Amino acid sequence: MAREMKIQQFLNLLETGDFEKLIGVTESEVIEFKGAPYQLDTTKSKLELAKDVSALANVRGGIIVMGIKTSIQVDHPREVAAEIRSFPDAMIDVKKYENIIAEWIYPKLNPEITWIPSVIDRSKGLAYILVPESETSRKPFLTVTILQQENDRVLGNVVGFFQ
Repeated sequence: MAREMKIQQFLNLLETGDFEKLIGVTESEVIEFKGAPYQLDTTKSKLELAKDVSALANVRGGIIVMGIKTSIQVDHPREVAAEIRSFPDAMIDVKKYENIIAEWIYPKLNPEITWIPSVIDRSKGLAYILVPESETSRKPFLTVTILQQENDRVLGNVVGFFQ
């Protein structure tokens, strides 16, 4: 059965490492699930990360949890956590995430990026990006990048606003 949670309640449950208890939690304005970590090897995937983080910052902060597959339930308008897909911490390069967020979002954000081991198998876990509500006081947050051709010729700048 789908259930909504406030962000602090959700974060407290997530940090226990008992991820099966997250099944049935619905996405909301402040909670978003991703089935796997962002790949970050293409411009498109970097933009996806920047878009998701800046969108949370432009609302009231929130959390993106990687490693939770969602499903749609006919009796609920939002996607619901349906399957835990834990992964080794080596799949999350926190510094790379921080660098992309710093390069792609203006003004600068300082989200918390954390990997949490599972109580069932400590070699696997989930990761999250937390954008605290206190970070949102400087909004709007924009995604900004330089558009280049393959020969590194600069074509211009791209600016986006997500909410």
